[in-house]
Amino acid sequence: MLKKITLLSVLMLALCLQLNAQAKFGLKGGLNLSKEKFEDSGVSVESENRTGFHVGFFIQAPITEKLFFQPEVFYSQEGGELNVSGFTVKDELDFVNVPLLLKIAPAKSFNLVVGPQIGFLVSAKQDVNGTKGDIEGVKSVNTSFSFGAGFNITDEIEIYGRYNIGLVNLNESNSGSSEIKMNTLQFGLGISL
Repeated sequence: MLKKITLLSVLMLALCLQLNAQAKFGLKGGLNLSKEKFEDSGVSVESENRTGFHVGFFIQAPITEKLFFQPEVFYSQEGGELNVSGFTVKDELDFVNVPLLLKIAPAKSFNLVVGPQIGFLVSAKQDVNGTKGDIEGVKSVNTSFSFGAGFNITDEIEIYGRYNIGLVNLNESNSGSSEIKMNTLQFGLGISL
């Protein structure tokens, strides 16, 4: 898994350098509020938020004066919490996410981002009333659709908000019809180097 992530990061870097020598590199990080959405036999339930963080880097390559390609790689804590029949179940699903975003900057201080995101599962833990263990049957790759907005405080510092809508059923089990999808709201700070 680490080899795949490293190779993908190197390929993204090479692509951006080929697109334009004016590419910006930077670090990003911030707060995650994630929920799991469960659907089974037409019944839909959303978990409470898991509060976590995300941290990583981005590359921003200009396509035109107001349009940019912005791939990213970051570690992200996601999951959710449910209270069912006297049990408190906390899922902790951690990913290395790779969004491939188009960034539109209609004004110098404001931008919008949109694009797909691929997530590689690095850890799946569950806490049931204080008893912790690994979760079995979670898919190792997640796909999401990301969109958001950012505000430039300076030319090097940006604050942003983003929402990631899970598109893939994370339940690897073929038995039953239950689906689990991950949705994550992110707030963060990006610093261009």
